[in-house]
Amino acid sequence: MRMRILLSMIVVIFAFSACKKGSHSTSPDLNTKSTLLANIPEGAEFDDALFSDDGNKVAYAVKSNGKEAMVINDKMGIFYEHVRGPAFSPSGSECAYIARKGGKELVVVDGKEGKSYDTINHLAYSRSGRVIYSATQGDQSLMVSDGKEIEPFKGTISDTFLLSSPKKVAFVAEQKGSALHICSEKLKSCVTDRNYDSISFVNLDELQTHLAYSATLNGQSAVIMLDLDGSAPKPVETEWYDQIFALDLSENGKHLAFLASQRGETFLVVDGVKHKTDNLQSVFELVVSSTGNTIHTGFLGGKVVSFLNGKNTGNTYDSINFPSFSRNGSNFVYGAAIGPKNFIVVNGANGPAFDKVVTPQFIPNGNHVVYRTRKDGERFAVVADLQGHTVRELPHYDGVWDIQVFPDGKTVGYGAKVGRTLWWKVDNLF
Repeated sequence: MRMRILLSMIVVIFAFSACKKGSHSTSPDLNTKSTLLANIPEGAEFDDALFSDDGNKVAYAVKSNGKEAMVINDKMGIFYEHVRGPAFSPSGSECAYIARKGGKELVVVDGKEGKSYDTINHLAYSRSGRVIYSATQGDQSLMVSDGKEIEPFKGTISDTFLLSSPKKVAFVAEQKGSALHICSEKLKSCVTDRNYDSISFVNLDELQTHLAYSATLNGQSAVIMLDLDGSAPKPVETEWYDQIFALDLSENGKHLAFLASQRGETFLVVDGVKHKTDNLQSVFELVVSSTGNTIHTGFLGGKVVSFLNGKNTGNTYDSINFPSFSRNGSNFVYGAAIGPKNFIVVNGANGPAFDKVVTPQFIPNGNHVVYRTRKDGERFAVVADLQGHTVRELPHYDGVWDIQVFPDGKTVGYGAKVGRTLWWKVDNLF
């Protein structure tokens, strides 16, 4: 019977991965050897998977007779009406996911079911290992931390953020306007920021010690900055503008940059200093480095363009994605496309063309870039120098997932699909 069920399974994956500013693993249990993690059932269609940051586990979903189950490595969970959104704990020892049962949603943690709600969103583990998510019940919304609830309120929760220093939970509540709420990780106490008409572009630095967001009130917009180190963070508002197009906090939390319009002109504002820049038809992305350098991209004259510190680089593309800086802020990279050709651009120099280029990132010393790519149906990682030239192609596979750069800066780990198997692969960069 079990064999017949496995043969009829279809793998279904929902939003298993997210964009990251950088992927540098620091897990104490980091898997430093290539390891077979799972065998995909015969006859199953495979779409996607989520690998734990430490490289010890993988999660994917299967479907059989209209029901779905989450599989962790080769251990299959209970079948539900629907499963989605898996997340691994920081140690990689636990996996939580959302399941629908009897028309309601609940969180399953290592096979144990939590309380049912109408809907559940924003499922994540805090750095201390607590399972935190938002939920709705009728027209009421609430936050949940390891089963403990805050008082439900009439409205919605649009964003949630987990803070590690100190341990707190932040969320944006839409309730006759928008307000940022910051609670203790155990939800025992909460403070509420000023109420605005709307809140957007919420950003955290890598250390989770600073938070910034754009707020709109009475037709004007400003950026609000909070230092999260204290017990009662005090918001600091910038000058008010006609519109905020994008904002970013540097990874070290020392620099804040945003793009704003004022009386028909566009300004790049870095650490409170305004720099006039070109008006764009659309703004796409803005990134500020740990030293205060910026890249922003947008649509101008029918093409996508990039700006370095507010100045047009002069290069035009059909698309630009994944802009980032090296840790010292002196080098930049992004993925770009012209027609069917996809390539990285390092310090303005184009790399070789592929069918697809994804998530280029600098290794810790900033001297090389590693990125995922696809060519002729094969997926693999590429190491490039600061001119975009290929230094090394790593082995080719049927699928490759997010690359984790190890602390030594010389080794990477990543998920890979080889035939009907899912592996954690470890390779030297050079």
